[in-house]
Amino acid sequence: MKHKKKILFFALSTPLLLALFALLAILFIPRGYDKLRERPGTVEIPAALKESVIKGTESMTAEEISSYCSDITCDLLSFSFKQDVLFENEVSRAHCVTYARLHSSLCNIAFKAHDIDAEAVPIVCHMHVCGLNINTIIVSMLPQEYRRFFIDHDMVEIRKKSDKRVILATDPAEHDLSGFERNY
Repeated sequence: MKHKKKILFFALSTPLLLALFALLAILFIPRGYDKLRERPGTVEIPAALKESVIKGTESMTAEEISSYCSDITCDLLSFSFKQDVLFENEVSRAHCVTYARLHSSLCNIAFKAHDIDAEAVPIVCHMHVCGLNINTIIVSMLPQEYRRFFIDHDMVEIRKKSDKRVILATDPAEHDLSGFERNY
């Protein structure tokens, strides 16, 4: 009987410990990215959403606009390896490429409307945790059919338009999956 209680305790506590470790990792472990290239392409935003973004971002800084647009992106998308047609459903399934494109398109609408010297650019990168390339680590552990999803990652750089200096980099897909918005 004692043995069964230990197994039950372990079975119940392991997921909680893993979730706690993941939360601590998201919040405190040093992370970064290596930009490989920019990702071309934008998302056509419906007129009603454009108006909402313009009104909702009045008097905001570039950083605040990025955060605002990240929240909208998370509301409109649900992470998946399968893609839906955007705006066809209330929430569309998407992967990191679409998250980055939607977020940058929303930000650029607000930057242009409010004459802010900033631009949002989707980028392809490798993610690092404690100096280790996690894309390479994950790919090495996955079956062949899933590797293409983790070879690299898409996120967004917010840059000064005038001199291309990066103000911040943000990952709306991570924000949606973790519930935390953490800029790089």
